[in-house]
Parts: sequence; structure tokens; C-alpha cells
Amino acid sequence: MLVKVLGSMGDRPINEIFNLRENARGEELRAAVSDRLEGAEVELFCMGRALSNEDIVPAGCVIHMRVVDPSRPPAFEARQEQSAIPRKDSGGARDPDQAAEILYDEEAGPDQVLGQNWNDPEVIARYRQRLRERGVNPEVAQRKLDETLRVIKKYQHFVLFFCVLTAMELLAWPALTHKIVDPGNNPVDTSAMNKWEKFFLHTCDYMFWLNALWWFTIFAGFVCILRAMAGDQGDVTCISIHRFFQYIYIAFNIYFLIGSGFDLQPFRGFIQKGSWVSMACAVVLGTLFRAARLYISYQYMAVYSALKPKERVYAHKNMVCSAVRPDEQGGQGAQAQNGNQANNEANPGPNPGLQMA
Repeated sequence: MLVKVLGSMGDRPINEIFNLRENARGEELRAAVSDRLEGAEVELFCMGRALSNEDIVPAGCVIHMRVVDPSRPPAFEARQEQSAIPRKDSGGARDPDQAAEILYDEEAGPDQVLGQNWNDPEVIARYRQRLRERGVNPEVAQRKLDETLRVIKKYQHFVLFFCVLTAMELLAWPALTHKIVDPGNNPVDTSAMNKWEKFFLHTCDYMFWLNALWWFTIFAGFVCILRAMAGDQGDVTCISIHRFFQYIYIAFNIYFLIGSGFDLQPFRGFIQKGSWVSMACAVVLGTLFRAARLYISYQYMAVYSALKPKERVYAHKNMVCSAVRPDEQGGQGAQAQNGNQANNEANPGPNPGLQMA
């Protein structure tokens, strides 16, 4: 497999491609890079993590390198025993208060910490140095940072899913405005009905209540979409109301299937009509969509609650960036790094804040 290695050796830029065997270890790549650089000792990084000798070199990953220099900040090296610990699924189990206490301080909030170019070894080393100054274990902070970034990406996806599925409520409107006409144009016989039956079966029939429920549902869904796009659901009352309407709709759909099957009002004799099959298929499909809305709603609120408000603000600032290819993100990170280096050259004084590139 082909592996691309980027970095620099003094003023000399390094942009080399190495041909390794499948599932090659980090030791093999480090030896190949060292030989290409005439025996220089190097450190390798992949996606912000140090590549140890026992790690398998991921296919298609751009490897960043730096030449070992004793005068530079300590290298990012994860403890060997931690590499065997599998990553847990990041969802609502994340404690946002505990993570915020470890990752952020009075000088650096989520926007400053999460917005760094974590493919740059210098950024990682300086961040670890800053953590040591605060008395925080860098290994714990690195795990919390990885978990936070995964939850943010998951949150961005569920915001999109939630808005799209909620907006699909509009597709139910054409069906609710269309009534199946009796082919014989026979008027409804109300002679044997009492006043309540005339009111509920003729004047305010089943479709009337479905339409009234749809208007409440679309209004609550529209408010939920606006709040989801703003990243603030308030006291989640609107989300709870929207879920309640979904449950009511599902109950209506189930009653249609049961009522038509057992010949109950207002569906007495409906199963004998030719339109029952198409109606039943539409009802079942609509029920599945509403069940999907409920599932996405609960998943969305799980990752929503797992983030601090400032972390959600950062997630919405980078919502478009989540669809950018990794090589484009790397290019943007390099441009930001070059801009920061230029600022550092123009202001060479010490930085009292979080020392990041």
C-alpha cells in the first residue's frame, strides 16, 4: 500500500510516498522514513495521534512527521496500555461538565480548543504543555478531546437528520386534503344516526381530526426545526409536544387498521372497498416515518444534552465543514497555521494564554 508522509527537516519540506506491505506497523514506516532522511530520528502522527511502533499504519491516511529535537516540546506519545482500550460509542453518556472542566479554562474555551489543527504535532505538544501547567493529565484530556470531537460530529449529523425528517411532515398534507369519492355519488345516509354520530361521523369526521392534528404538528415541528438550527431547544417543551403528536398520529393509524379489520366506526364496511389496500399501505408507511422521527428525535436530544452550549455554538459554526473532504480540511488547517505563524513573527512576545499554533 502507498503511504504519504508530510513534514519538514529544517528548511527542507518533506513530501514523500512510501510503498509498504498491507497492515504494516509503525516501526516499518518509521525505519523507511529515517532511511530516506539519512538516518534522522523522526516521530510520526496520524489524525492527531502519535503512531507507535506497534500501531498498524492506516491505509489512505496522510502521515505527518517531525524530526526529533531535544529543544522542542515533549512529543505526543500515548501510553502503550491505552492503545488496547477500544473507543466507546460517544453519545448521551458523555458528561459535558466533566469534559469542560478538563478541556477548557478561563483563557481558552471550546472555540479556541476545538478549532485547532490537531493534525499538527506542534499544536498537540503545546496543548499538552499547557495541560501540565494546569495540573491536568494530558492522556485523560486527549481522550476527552477525541470524545468531544466525535460527539460534535454526531450532533451535526443528527441536526441534519432531525430537520429533514421533521420537514417531511409537509408530505402528509396532500393526502389529508383528498377524500375518496363514492363512485356512485351516493349521499351519506344519516337517517339512522343520533346527534353525536352525525357530529363525529359526518360533520367532524375522522379526516377533520387528522387535519386539525396536522396543523398542530406542523407548527410544533417548524418551531423545533428553527431551534435545532439555532442550537438551542430551551426547556425542550417543544420537542416533547412534537413527540406527543407523533404518538397520537401512530395511535390514529393503528386504530384505522384495527377499526377497519373489526368493522368498527367510523370504518364500518371500509375494508370491503377497493381503496382499503392503498389506504392501509399509506397508513403503514406513514407510521414507519413517524417511528423514524421519534427515534431521530431521541438520538438528537441525546447528543444535544451531551454538549455544552458553547460546544453547540462551535458545532454550528463548523456545520458546513463536516462535509468537507479531509484533504481540504488539512489545507484549510495549514492556511490557518501559516496565518498564525505570521502573527507570531509579527508579535514575538510570550503568549500568556493557551499556547497553540
